[in-house]
Amino acid sequence: MNIKEILDFMNTVTLNQLLTDQTIIELKQKKQDLSQSDKRFLLKKLSEFRKYDVHSIFHVILAYSIWCPDEAIEEARKKGVFRYKAWGFKSNCAEFLLRQVQNTYSLITYLDKTKQFIASKLLLSWMFDFYKKTEEDLVKYINEHHRNRRRIRVGDIFVEEALFKELLVYADLVFYSNNRSHEYTNKHNLVGYGHEEICDSISYIIYLYDTTIGIKNDSHYNVSAQYVLSNEIENIILMGCKVNQLQEWEITVDYFNYN
Repeated sequence: MNIKEILDFMNTVTLNQLLTDQTIIELKQKKQDLSQSDKRFLLKKLSEFRKYDVHSIFHVILAYSIWCPDEAIEEARKKGVFRYKAWGFKSNCAEFLLRQVQNTYSLITYLDKTKQFIASKLLLSWMFDFYKKTEEDLVKYINEHHRNRRRIRVGDIFVEEALFKELLVYADLVFYSNNRSHEYTNKHNLVGYGHEEICDSISYIIYLYDTTIGIKNDSHYNVSAQYVLSNEIENIILMGCKVNQLQEWEITVDYFNYN
C-alpha cells in the first residue's frame, strides 16, 4: 500500500474510525516505513496546505506521524501549518489540528518536547481571535474612511482623498525623519517599531485597502495633510504593526523552537 493509497483510505473514514489502535496497527502492517519518495510527497502536501481542507492536512500529518511522529510535527511547524493566521478566518484550523494531534497521543508515541510544543501552541490560540478582530476592525475603518473621504472637482476630473496614498505619504515622512524616537521594547505604542516594521504594517493595510476598495489606475487621488499628521493614522498603523509582530513571534516559535 503506497502513501497515496493510505491518504485515500483516510479520506473515506470518519475520525472516530481512523483514530483507533486497530486502524493504526493495520496501516503500519500494510507499509513498513516511509521512503524518501513518500516523505517528499507528504512534504509537498504540507507546503501547499492552503490548497486543501483542514481534514485532509490532518490526514497528511497523521500518515507522516504513524511512521515518523516527531519529524511529522516538526515539518508541519516549519511549513506554517500550525500558524493561527495562515488558514484565514472561517474557523480556527490551527487549533483544530493541534487538538487532533493531541487526540493521537494514546495511539502514537511522541517525544516530550513535541508534546510541549503542542501544549504551548494551544495556549496561544487567542492569537486567532486577535488576528481576526484586528483585520475586521481595519477593514471596517477602511470602509468608513472611504465613505467619508473628501472629493473635489478640478476641471473635468474628480480628485478624491485615499487612505492608501495617505499611508504612503506617512511612510515617506517616517523614512526621512531623523529625530523620530524609538523604544524597541514598547510594543504597545508606535515608538516601539522601527521604519521597516512601520512600512510592513502600511503594506498590510494597503493590501486590505486594495482588496476592500480597490486601487484604480484611472482615478485621481490626493491626501489630507492634516490626516497624515494625525494620531488617527498612527492608530491604524499600530494595529498592523501588532499583527505583524505577533506573526514574527509565532514564526520563531514554530520554526526556531523559541518559547
